[in-house]
Amino acid sequence: SAWELSCSALAIAENLGVNLEPSEWRIPRKEIMLRRRLWWLTYSLHTWQAVVFGRPSHINDSNWDVSKLTMNDFELGDHLTPCIRDAIAQGIPICMAECDLSVITSDVLREF
Repeated sequence: SAWELSCSALAIAENLGVNLEPSEWRIPRKEIMLRRRLWWLTYSLHTWQAVVFGRPSHINDSNWDVSKLTMNDFELGDHLTPCIRDAIAQGIPICMAECDLSVITSDVLREF
C-alpha cells in the first residue's frame, strides 16, 4: 500500500543518513543540496501520507536535524534553457512553503 511505501522510503532515507545535516561534511556542494532536498521531500511526503491515512508519523524529531531549505539548496544551472530555469525558479518558493506546511502538519499530528 501507499502507507507501506512511505514508511519504506523513510527507512531508506534514514539508513542513507539524509536525515542528518550535511552542511559541514566534506562532500561536494551539489551533494549537500541534494541530500537536504531529499530529506525535506521525504519528510513532507511521509507527513502528508500520515494525515491522509490517519496514521501516526514515524518521524521522531530527535532523529533528524536538517535545517530549513533555502534558495541556496536549489540549483539553477547554466546548462538549462531560460524557460526551464524560470519554471524551476517559480517552483522553489512553493517547495519551501510545502516543507514549512509539513512541519506544521507534523506538529498537529503529534498533538492528536
